Amino acid sequence: MDFKQAFYSGTIAGLATSLAMVVGRSAGITSLNVELLLGSMLTQDLSPLSGAIGFALYLLIAGGIACLYAVGFAHVMQRASWAVGLLFALVHLGLAGLFMDALGDLHPLLVRPPLPLLDGHLLAPGLFAANFGTTTMIGFFVLHFMYGGIIGAMYQKAPVRRLLPAVA
Repeated sequence: MDFKQAFYSGTIAGLATSLAMVVGRSAGITSLNVELLLGSMLTQDLSPLSGAIGFALYLLIAGGIACLYAVGFAHVMQRASWAVGLLFALVHLGLAGLFMDALGDLHPLLVRPPLPLLDGHLLAPGLFAANFGTTTMIGFFVLHFMYGGIIGAMYQKAPVRRLLPAVA
């Protein structure tokens, strides 16, 4: 396993998904701002600094999760490819969807519906970001598959060590 290559792949995939989220927000497709959500969890406010901290945290998390993908590539599938990355994205997607719902209980600035959204607070995403609508949920699914595919495609160039020697 090459954790350096995995982390790099995850950071690139994180940049790509973050860019897609910025485009989605700019186009009015969604109002979910994952970077601000993450940063404000630490800073307790909705400032631009919170967004910047959240962006850095998002990239660190993306790199760390890619290291878990690398473990799966090496020890579960014994190979890496964009298709295997998509397969692993299913597990990642399930866990992330549950985490988005749990954030409503963990994050002090999140408000769960049907409570009114207060000034200085954010809407809790809910299960698979359902509180932001169907389009956001679809984007949530698509971006996780995009992330997994990018990691699998980039990491496949890194050597994969097999637990058992290959039989000719």
